Amino acid sequence: RAQGSAIAVAADLTRPESWKFGTDEAKVFSSIRSGAGDNMPPFGPIGQGLKDEEIWDLVNFIRSIGPDALQPK
Repeated sequence: RAQGSAIAVAADLTRPESWKFGTDEAKVFSSIRSGAGDNMPPFGPIGQGLKDEEIWDLVNFIRSIGPDALQPK
């Protein structure tokens, strides 16, 4: 749930061209770990405490449901 004053519309994870904070693995990881914008809190050590390995699992899942060009290798 968004923690900012306004609830943002969630990105369509199957359409990376609409993502605001980057599509490469490092940027997706950073967005999850450190947060993105005012409405997505960090989920890394300073947020909910997801371990880096768990965040990489999320990155790979997100990329797996998108276009072939972004599929995890």
